[in-house]
Amino acid sequence: MEKVLSSVIPSLVKKGIFGDVEFKDLKSENDKDIGAQFASTLAFANLIVKSNSGEEILPLVIKAPMPERKDNHVQFLMESLMYKEVLPTLGFDQVCYPKIHYNCISLENPEENILIFENVKYKHYCNTKIRTFLDFDHISLALKTLARFHSLSFILKHDNLEKFLELTEKMKKYCFDPETYSVYNIPLYAAIERGFRGFEKEIGPNETLEDALRALKNPTLLRGKLSLPEEPFDVICHGDFCNNNLMYKYNEKGSPSKCILYDFQLSIYGNIAVELAFFLYMHTNSECREKYWDSFLRIYWDSLKESVPNHIELPKYEDFLEYFEARAMLGYLISSFFLPMVMDPDVQFWGNLPLEEQIALMKTIAGNEGEKALVDVVSHMYKKKYIHKFLNYMKTKKYLV
Repeated sequence: MEKVLSSVIPSLVKKGIFGDVEFKDLKSENDKDIGAQFASTLAFANLIVKSNSGEEILPLVIKAPMPERKDNHVQFLMESLMYKEVLPTLGFDQVCYPKIHYNCISLENPEENILIFENVKYKHYCNTKIRTFLDFDHISLALKTLARFHSLSFILKHDNLEKFLELTEKMKKYCFDPETYSVYNIPLYAAIERGFRGFEKEIGPNETLEDALRALKNPTLLRGKLSLPEEPFDVICHGDFCNNNLMYKYNEKGSPSKCILYDFQLSIYGNIAVELAFFLYMHTNSECREKYWDSFLRIYWDSLKESVPNHIELPKYEDFLEYFEARAMLGYLISSFFLPMVMDPDVQFWGNLPLEEQIALMKTIAGNEGEKALVDVVSHMYKKKYIHKFLNYMKTKKYLV
């Protein structure tokens, strides 16, 4: 990263990447409020340039590969594709994601990959102070923003299906490959089992829970299956839609008024249930789910309908609910390991640990508080009959053996 700051950025200024300006100075900044980072290394700097109109400060975010991660080369390729082609083609409003100044993706030397973005904090966006469980206002605004993003897929499919399919074919080259992460199946299953066994302690032995655990034995493969695009609910997905990748702007009353998305490294051509289930189970606690769960689903769907022109037909709300309920398990599948990781600020990337340590970590991250959060999710899925509907879906698709 030091090389990027000392030599690469000044050379990019000379090449005109930042416009018709001259390099003056580059000052590094520390940002202690960037949230958990598990796939990339970030640096922050203020680029000072000079033009005919005087000096200007360009706040930058520089993203480089995390040295200990050997699997994120395709993620940089995906993010470059999303910013350079997919988001502009969809027509996603530029104010809804950061501007990208520069991208360099090297197939021969992936350690030299680099992405340079504007730092939207200087546009008064910021991360929430609470990383995990959000309040009604933050969740509602995030869901409305997600719905607008998803609406663009419905619009492009209707207006130019050929172009939409062209984009999705390009994305398939760099999207999440379950086989790549199958080496983590054992520790991931330990995380999944943690919440189920904790819930069993509350209600006693349960055949439905045991059937679900058998169905979840291969989490990476199942994640790929549940994420598949299926008409009419297929959309281009952010792929990692959670609070780590959202920033908010606040009004004079301190309420969130705008929301911005970033970090499109895990984007996929998938379905709307992927994003919703993950986000809602990551960022609602049991009290919030009890009060607002149905309202959140309605907010998302109403916002989607409002964002899609009337001449484009959408499925019925009841069909959307049925589709979501059968796939809501995907939200738990991901949250079972990621939610405790975010709750425990001391946890770092664990993929290089010995298998026994990985398993032990998945069973204990964030202690009793982490386990309770997972048990609460399983309890909610059970009471909403999502586990039962998941099993019925698996039988229908003949995924169960």
